Amino acid sequence: MSTKDLMLMKQPMLLKNTGTIVLLLASLIFTLQRPIVCSESKEDGSGSSSRTSKSSSKRLKTMPNDVLEEITAPAHESKAQYASEADVHLVRGKITKRKTKNPPDNYFWSIFYHQERAGKVSIDLIDEPLLGRHASIQIFLNKKSQGMHIGRIAYATACNLSHYDVVYASMRKNNLPSFRSAQAAGFKEVKNPAFAQCVMKWVRLVK
Repeated sequence: MSTKDLMLMKQPMLLKNTGTIVLLLASLIFTLQRPIVCSESKEDGSGSSSRTSKSSSKRLKTMPNDVLEEITAPAHESKAQYASEADVHLVRGKITKRKTKNPPDNYFWSIFYHQERAGKVSIDLIDEPLLGRHASIQIFLNKKSQGMHIGRIAYATACNLSHYDVVYASMRKNNLPSFRSAQAAGFKEVKNPAFAQCVMKWVRLVK
């Protein structure tokens, strides 16, 4: 058998081995590229990052609305919606045209927020069976002025402007906003099963 015949017989084996080597190299290159693709997907915000954002969204949906609003609301908006003591002013009004005592039994003020009328607050000397003769405060705010901490400032300011050392506030038991406003102004709840309403008491601090 000649040398040429031997070369022709070995040629298919060489081609087969060459094909195997090419497949191995291609497989190796594909394996080396896989970590690179994963790292790029994390950097550009796709892949696992998108799965993380979806899970975060699910957790946010399960949170209570008040907590969710506090988290998602911008800081400047949450601070800007509340009034400060410098923004709220009480202007004394006249109760009747008759000559009043000094100090008077009753007080009345208009509440102004940024020079706009926000509501009114009054303190009256009344007599009730359970509390007897006492000073009672009532406050009314315009709808757009509610939820801005104007009420708590008006509560405290009116009590301090009056001559009374003890002032009571009565409200419905389910009126949580008024309860919180009075509590922030220094009122404390007076518990008595006989009370039909929630009764709170303010005491002037002795300096």
